[in-house]
Amino acid sequence: MLSEYPNIKAVIWTTTPWTIPANLAISVGADIEYCVVEDTEMEGKDNYYLIAKDRVGIVQELIGRPLKVKRTVSGKHNAL
Repeated sequence: MLSEYPNIKAVIWTTTPWTIPANLAISVGADIEYCVVEDTEMEGKDNYYLIAKDRVGIVQELIGRPLKVKRTVSGKHNAL
């Protein structure tokens, strides 16, 4: 499923940012919905992101441009 989106990246948030350099994996919540979004203003193929559905609006505000939702998927889905 996510292989349709070249070079997709995950946008994460944490309460312990000092641990990020040592992390080798991220987790998803089974009860959380995620969106694959496209940053249509970014040139090239590295413009797909996986973001928790309820954070898409906040990320758009932070980067100052719209994101196009391409797909929504549950954290329960085995493709994540």
